Amino acid sequence: LAAGAATGLPTASEVFADRAYLADGTLAPRSMKGSVIHDPDAAAAHAVRLASGKPVKALDTGADVVLRADSVCVHGDKPEAVAQARRVRDALVEAVAQA
Repeated sequence: LAAGAATGLPTASEVFADRAYLADGTLAPRSMKGSVIHDPDAAAAHAVRLASGKPVKALDTGADVVLRADSVCVHGDKPEAVAQARRVRDALVEAVAQA
């Protein structure tokens, strides 16, 4: 992001609805318990917090982490991916409508 911005290129920050973060703002490794969010409702709530600029709890320390979110991703490599994507989309649309 910094390199793109330094050259004047537009940049976008992506966050992940179905993944937990560490205190330094990086994704928690999949090897850590709780790093992958499987529940569609939990992923939707996580996505809304991230997209709204509200803090999420770091998996490693419990500290508040705020990330820039220009794009929200849901990984498609798990059985609940379609249900999660639908729920995340619906929650984000609802959040925008209420704003």
